[in-house]
Amino acid sequence: MHEDTFDPFALSLDKHIALNLLQTATQGADDGELFFERRRSETLVLDDQRIKTANFDASEGFGLRAVRGEKIGYGHSSEISEAAIKRATGTVALAVADKGGQWADAPQRSNNSLYASFDPTSEIGFAQKVDILKQIDEKEVRKALKKAKIDGINSVAIAFMHSYINPNHEDKIAKIAEEENYSQISVSHKVSPLIKLVGRGDTTVVDAY
Repeated sequence: MHEDTFDPFALSLDKHIALNLLQTATQGADDGELFFERRRSETLVLDDQRIKTANFDASEGFGLRAVRGEKIGYGHSSEISEAAIKRATGTVALAVADKGGQWADAPQRSNNSLYASFDPTSEIGFAQKVDILKQIDEKEVRKALKKAKIDGINSVAIAFMHSYINPNHEDKIAKIAEEENYSQISVSHKVSPLIKLVGRGDTTVVDAY
C-alpha cells in the first residue's frame, strides 16, 4: 500500500464503531451510506516565466446519508472521528425517525478499481512542476497540426489562459502553424487582448473561421 493512501480506519476511526453508527442512522431507511473522502489540489500561475501565485489545498471528511421514500437525511463534517459521526447520526436519523422503511438490495459489487492508490500531486517535486508549466511540447503540437492539416483543416485559433500577459506560448505555436503552411492563424493576444479567456477565445475562433 502506498504510504500516502487514504485509510481513515487505519488512522483515526474504528471500523466496527463506524458500522454500528451507520446501522443506527439508517434504521428504518430504504438505503443509506457512510463515505469518506480526501481532496488535494495545487495551483501554480506563472507570469513571464516567474511564479506569480502558488496555492496548495488539502481537506478530508465524511458524509452520512439515509433515504426513505422521498425523505433524505444527510450529515457531513471535515472532522473524521467517532464524535463527529455520532453528531451526524442524530441529524440523519431525523429523516427516518418514524421508521417503517424497507432496506433496498445492495448494489452489485465490482472489483474494478477506478483510481490508483497514489496521490498525483506528490509524484513529482515543486520545481519539476514549474518547469513543466514553462514548457510546451512542440513535437506534440506539430504532430497535432500535421494531422489536422491531413484532415482538411487549414485555419487554427490559438488561445492560452494568460497570454494577455505573456504571449510566448501562443507565438511559438503560431510559428509552428506557419511552418506547416496554415493559411489562417489567429492568436488571441493579437485578436482580442482581454483578460477573460472565454470571450477572448470565442473572438479568436470567429477570426479563424
